[in-house]
Amino acid sequence: MCQFEKWITGINWLAVLTLLIGGFAAYIARQQWKTAAYKVKLDLYAQRLRVFDEFRKLLGLIYTTGIDDPQLFEFLSKTSDAVFLFGPEIGKYRNEVYRRSQSFIGAHHLMRASWEAPSEVRSRISQTQMTESKWAENEVPTLEARFKKYLDLSKL
Repeated sequence: MCQFEKWITGINWLAVLTLLIGGFAAYIARQQWKTAAYKVKLDLYAQRLRVFDEFRKLLGLIYTTGIDDPQLFEFLSKTSDAVFLFGPEIGKYRNEVYRRSQSFIGAHHLMRASWEAPSEVRSRISQTQMTESKWAENEVPTLEARFKKYLDLSKL
């Protein structure tokens, strides 16, 4: 019997097969782990994008058709998880958008209720509405910059 034949017969093929199967199972487990990690990142991105869209929608409504209390409540409801999905600056920004929206809505209600008020009072109310509307219009282009670090797919 030659040296090669002794070596072949001396190998425990069952042990080799077990190692191969174990290595293959480890490879599959690693691939599943990577897939799950990517899924978590994709889900996070989808939730963040949804919040971003709600900001854009509300600001757009303010300077186009105006908003009312139900629309503001819907915005607050749909962006309530923003404090968990983003850094503190987006939570502060959400509060600012809420405060400005409330100011716009309040001025809108006052304008409807003050038909017989002096013109200077109506002018101040109108100015408040115009200020908040102009603010919202100017905010829409800045949204991408505010949210970019959270929605940049290359950093996920």
